[in-house]
Amino acid sequence: MKKKYIVKLTNEEHQELTDIISKGKSPAYKIKHANILLKANAEGPNWIDRQIAEAFVCMDEQPIQLIKETRTPLPLEPGKPERHDYEYEVAG
Repeated sequence: MKKKYIVKLTNEEHQELTDIISKGKSPAYKIKHANILLKANAEGPNWIDRQIAEAFVCMDEQPIQLIKETRTPLPLEPGKPERHDYEYEVAG
């Protein structure tokens, strides 16, 4: 798999990212991004995108949950209020 972005960190950038990780006082997303950049560094481990995604569980981070119906919805009948079935299955 070809790398999408080539990361080349200077010594100063490498040290700054290492400090972020070692102190552990930054927000979790910042520590995660620092880890990713260090692993993608062409002068260092040079991991491919798939390795990074597996190691740091990188995925689409949309604040939604994919669900699917467990039963086929019944069609609406005239004069009756809409009904919702709250049973679902996680689909992603």
